[in-house]
Amino acid sequence: MKKDIRIAGIISSPKFNGNTSTLVREALKGAEDEGAIITEIFLPQYRIEHCTGCFRCLAEGKCHIADDFETIRNVLCDTDGIILGSPTHAFTFNSIMKTLWDRLGFFEFLTCSVAGGKYVVGISAALGMGHKKAAKELASFATTGVFNRGYISGILGVGLGGKEVANNTTILKRARDLGRKIVRDIIRGEQYPLQNPYSRLIKYFILQPLFRKIILTDKEDKTKGVYSELKKKGLIK
Repeated sequence: MKKDIRIAGIISSPKFNGNTSTLVREALKGAEDEGAIITEIFLPQYRIEHCTGCFRCLAEGKCHIADDFETIRNVLCDTDGIILGSPTHAFTFNSIMKTLWDRLGFFEFLTCSVAGGKYVVGISAALGMGHKKAAKELASFATTGVFNRGYISGILGVGLGGKEVANNTTILKRARDLGRKIVRDIIRGEQYPLQNPYSRLIKYFILQPLFRKIILTDKEDKTKGVYSELKKKGLIK
């Protein structure tokens, strides 16, 4: 059994004690109940600039922008599971979380250095509708990589109609149970063979050969950082 399981919870809500924040923290408590070492990242407390689309990360293996992004990324790389929490904005997750995803960007898409082989939970709270869609989109972070897949342990999307989730013991229990589940998935090495089978086939037979050729062609220059990361993980020769 794996020792020292590490779970990070990322909260992108602008409200430190808002409903989404409460649910993510409850899920982290559930993970801690199962023996995990937990870390909370409250995104509004960090400075994360917008991606400029320069693609220097592909060559350098890290982002050149001098802000807090690499600090967050390093924490995430050192985890076994990630709990992503965002309030529902316009039927999806909010712009703070989107900025983080943009910064992980194409480097993460090719290497899955953060999510590869890990377990992800998506949590979103809404005033009205769209919460399940937002939670699913958050959890889909686990499945975006070309060379190394992650796994979705579960989602929690709730519409609260302006009420405080802190007073809803049923929903709080669901969040805590989800935190327990992600740790149990890690311990069991749950593979979820039926998650995104068609997408995985497309990646295996089409995208992997295509990008492998590109990466190997430019491995000493434009894709040096990507090649180094994939080689370190044994995903490319």
